Amino acid sequence: MRTIVTGIFLFVVFFTVVQVSGRTAQAGEKGDYTSPEMWKGAGGAGKGVYMMNCVPCHGESGQGDGPLAYDFPEGQKPRNHTDSKYMSTRADKDLFKVVDEGGEAVGRSGGMPAFRGLLSDKEIKDVVAYLRELCKCNYMGK
Repeated sequence: MRTIVTGIFLFVVFFTVVQVSGRTAQAGEKGDYTSPEMWKGAGGAGKGVYMMNCVPCHGESGQGDGPLAYDFPEGQKPRNHTDSKYMSTRADKDLFKVVDEGGEAVGRSGGMPAFRGLLSDKEIKDVVAYLRELCKCNYMGK
């Protein structure tokens, strides 16, 4: 059942991103998340996976201001991945776990879906590496 709910959620997220963009971008243009040209340089594969899966809630810049962020219940907001103070308290294995198993697996919001089965371990590791680029930080302990 959870797989079906996650699948429906991801379809809604993708549909929303397409609607928000308002048009089809040309290859390599900002907003064309399917173009390999978009991901050359900083961020690499992790940026591509992030743009395809995380932007609807966390936003292109990772500040928790994606188009779906405003549909969250009162008092909940997607994580700001540029917050180095917070992100430096999270070990890479913990970031991996929240992407893999969802927010509830780490005592956080169930609004963060599990991507297990949708993303490979390598893709999740690439996303974690990109999160470190967004926050410009490394794990410093709690």
